[in-house]
Amino acid sequence: MKFCMSTPGCIELTWNHGSESQSEDKIYNTGNADSTGTQDGNKVKGGFGHLGISVPCVYEACQRFKDLDVPFHKSPNSGGMKGLAFIKDPDGYLIEIVPQNGW
Repeated sequence: MKFCMSTPGCIELTWNHGSESQSEDKIYNTGNADSTGTQDGNKVKGGFGHLGISVPCVYEACQRFKDLDVPFHKSPNSGGMKGLAFIKDPDGYLIEIVPQNGW
């Protein structure tokens, strides 16, 4: 994580170890309002499946995303963790925006 936080434009990928060996009825769900792998077909809310990217200034990046009408899941000043954000890609998957040099 330290390397990523000090490398410009670093992309964080999360792999949930062991999910690749689950049986077909236990397919890993990203938790981004998706019903993949659920027993009842209902969408799952929350979860940890997302990409993250480090930027020099979270607030400037978020202003650019706002100007481009990118939907936010969490703005930099909302919630308990200040200075990071979550935006949504066109498919609704979450992308975490974190400061390049940490908090």
